[in-house]
Amino acid sequence: MAREIGYPLSVSRALANIGRVYLQQSQPEKALVVLQQAITIQRATGNCSNEADTLSLIGQAQTQLGNTDAQTNLQQSIALAHEIGNTAIEAQALRNLGLLFVKQNQPDLAIVLYKQSVKLTEDIRKGIRTLPIDQQQSYTETVADTYRQLADLLLKRDRVLEAQQVLDLLKVQELKDYLRTVRGTLQPLAVLKPEAEILKKYDQLQAAAVQLGEELAKLRAIPPDQLTPAQRQRLTQLDSLETDLNRQFRDFLSKDKQVQSWLAELRTIAPGETIADASFTNIRGKLQPLKAALLYPLVLDDRLELVITTPIPRPCGGWSRLSEKTSTGRLPPFGPLCSTVRMISKPTLRNSTSG
Repeated sequence: MAREIGYPLSVSRALANIGRVYLQQSQPEKALVVLQQAITIQRATGNCSNEADTLSLIGQAQTQLGNTDAQTNLQQSIALAHEIGNTAIEAQALRNLGLLFVKQNQPDLAIVLYKQSVKLTEDIRKGIRTLPIDQQQSYTETVADTYRQLADLLLKRDRVLEAQQVLDLLKVQELKDYLRTVRGTLQPLAVLKPEAEILKKYDQLQAAAVQLGEELAKLRAIPPDQLTPAQRQRLTQLDSLETDLNRQFRDFLSKDKQVQSWLAELRTIAPGETIADASFTNIRGKLQPLKAALLYPLVLDDRLELVITTPIPRPCGGWSRLSEKTSTGRLPPFGPLCSTVRMISKPTLRNSTSG
């Protein structure tokens, strides 16, 4: 109906929402068809916010399909969202770009992007603390998967201290149905030095993309038949510069020697040495007189992770493999799970048990 009565904004939103549903149903081919229709309308009407959102969804669909254009569209989404100040879309696109690198077997690079996504999400959560609790919880539920996926990646790299921080931020407690109040350490999410260097260089490229995008948007908003010869020439130049900048983004994340050096440095950091132990002294001190421990259960598709913080110097973690039947039903007994606990200083002890 919106199409018939000439409401292009409503049409593009409806198409994007249909595409979102197709993605949730794991039908990326169908999603891509309607999302391409949506973005054509959005670009014609100059709707930057919806365009940034749709670009992220297109990149998500292309990631599922293994399409090499996914990275370009996600980077364009990030730059456009950053330009217009839409933090929610920027965080979503960063998360989708991180997911792309997970699929490309680049977990350390994915962690960098996931962390930036969580940082932006935390900024949003701080800004909505004046809203009713149910509305805050509703937003948290929409972004919870990003936190869980980041914690999953960190635990697989035996970076348990950082995973604990992520779980603390989200306050993920699989026992929340029984424990109505959950206390956390409230430690800010740590960004390691190599990660900070990667993000700094990424921000420099992003700033160039934003500047280029602003000029392109102004020229593209002018009807083609009203462009002056000089404007047409400049538009052609900017299109070429945009293509080159997209190539720089791809090379930066996958081929840049300095970035690869920083990623290699991340891989050499020993488990347990990623965060200064002093940051956990306060919480350990509070646990000591109580003779207590903090448990952080994390239910994932293939296993149950349990991060345990005690008065001893470092947290430890254990995991139990979950079968498909178990993961959709009750959890395995707590006793066998405890037998899999390993200290992060000894990652070779990361053994599994059948669920």
